[in-house]
Amino acid sequence: MDDVLLDELHQARRAGQNAVIILSGRSVGVVDAQARAGFFGIPVVHLSNEQALEAWGRGRGIAR
Repeated sequence: MDDVLLDELHQARRAGQNAVIILSGRSVGVVDAQARAGFFGIPVVHLSNEQALEAWGRGRGIAR
């Protein structure tokens, strides 16, 4: 995740858009990504496998 992406998402949030970063699979640096994005108020979701995706979807009321 680079600074350009974070800046774009931050500007989108300032303009009233909802922004979220979704990391999928085996992602390196999840904690760092959460800290960097969290500074701008951008949530980061890490979905390591299909079961995590399904659990996240159920928590959001998304049926599969």
